[in-house]
Amino acid sequence: MIGADISPTAIENCRRELDCSVGNVKFVEADFFKTELGTFDLIFDHTFFCAITPPLRDDWGKRMAHLLSKGGHLLTIIYPLPRDPDNVDITTGPPFEVELSAYEKVLSESFECVQRWANENLPASNEKRRGREELALWRRK
Repeated sequence: MIGADISPTAIENCRRELDCSVGNVKFVEADFFKTELGTFDLIFDHTFFCAITPPLRDDWGKRMAHLLSKGGHLLTIIYPLPRDPDNVDITTGPPFEVELSAYEKVLSESFECVQRWANENLPASNEKRRGREELALWRRK
């Protein structure tokens, strides 16, 4: 298992907070778009998609297809949904507003959505995000 982030601070925090001696877990400082990370059967995207500028999303979709083996799965947290109860401007980001259709646009060539959990049926990953995120599972074609 690999945890990757471009931020050295994030990587250091992960190494400090998590016991990497359990199993085969490592955290690497890496540029997602440039660093060769290998091929995976499962990738979990937790708010990376919403952090990159919308013009980079096409490259994100192509990179995910490159990193996942055929038949592999991509699990995405779709956040923030277009409704923001705190009236925070999520059009200038990050985070940038996203919807399922934004994922479909960049993933449909190489992936199919096999399961989607709507926000009202999903326990929030963070209490402040309740009702503002969904989960989708994609299979690499």
